[in-house]
Amino acid sequence: MFIIHLAGDLHQPLHAASNNDRGGNCLPVAFLGQEPRESAGASFKPNLHSVWDIDLVDRIIQDQDLRAFAGALKREFSDDIGAWKRSEANLEDWAWESHEAAVKVSYGALPRKIPVETPRTVETCADDDHVSTRLYDLHEKVDESYFRVAAPVIRRQLALAGTRLALLLNQIWP
Repeated sequence: MFIIHLAGDLHQPLHAASNNDRGGNCLPVAFLGQEPRESAGASFKPNLHSVWDIDLVDRIIQDQDLRAFAGALKREFSDDIGAWKRSEANLEDWAWESHEAAVKVSYGALPRKIPVETPRTVETCADDDHVSTRLYDLHEKVDESYFRVAAPVIRRQLALAGTRLALLLNQIWP
């Protein structure tokens, strides 16, 4: 269970980046018109992290059967999967790829540029001078144009995660 969970999390870009916002957990966003609302612990829903964890993936999958969706990913990335299978399992490289996707797309495709902050320890969204409230004031949104940029990255990350999970499992249990 842990290997499956960690391999998946490693490929979610916001698990490999933060701007004192706990990987987007403290970054309120309007998701397709649904405005963020404050919840427990100075958090907001929706936030960038939850949108990447659930909402964007659900929008990509829509009502497809998961086996059919996995098959579609396999066909879409068939040219790449062979190379991915031949590459060595390098968790540091995988994390760096996810970090770059977070910088370029997860954060980078947002409508307003978020200033890079001096790194601080942030345990809750109330820390760092109420980071979530400060970021709320940016009025970030995840709309159709953001979705069009993010969807190919999400599809690729899902295909990579599945292929690399198989690679790891085959190395553990040949």
